[in-house]
Amino acid sequence: MAAQGFALALDDFEGASELLEHCGIVKVAVTGRADDDLSALIAAPAERGLELVATGVATADEFTRCRVLGFSHFQGEFFARPSGEQGTAAASLQSLRELTSSDLSFEDLEEEVLETLPFSEEISGALLRHEGPLGEMLAIVLRYEQGHLPASGDATELAEAYLAALKWADRAGWWVG
Repeated sequence: MAAQGFALALDDFEGASELLEHCGIVKVAVTGRADDDLSALIAAPAERGLELVATGVATADEFTRCRVLGFSHFQGEFFARPSGEQGTAAASLQSLRELTSSDLSFEDLEEEVLETLPFSEEISGALLRHEGPLGEMLAIVLRYEQGHLPASGDATELAEAYLAALKWADRAGWWVG
């Protein structure tokens, strides 16, 4: 199946497995595991460049811990329920009211909502202000989407990167539900 282009995931990874050579995604339950144990567990899949999914992420601290350890994707109740922080619900309702009652642009709404989400400064800067290498790449992709090809460089490479990003976004949307 992997040879036919399917992305295979190894769920509930517990250590060495001959299946690692056939999959592109490894899912690891993180609940109740120490950092050293998790680091040792994901060493082999990380060396192979496999995507690492932390499952059972229940808190913001656990999410941060897993990001630091090298996980790139996350699942768990932390993402399924509101944080309960004071003012977050009110701010979201205010944004919704502004969206439905005025000429607020999408850029103005950005994702205000983005500032309330648990993104790193690097990611927020890239998304909101096109800062840093990720922000520069985002700006290039946005121009590409509008039909503005780069004046220099390989347009084929940009098209391939764009298609890869679309595929990643599609997979990410599938994971989220």
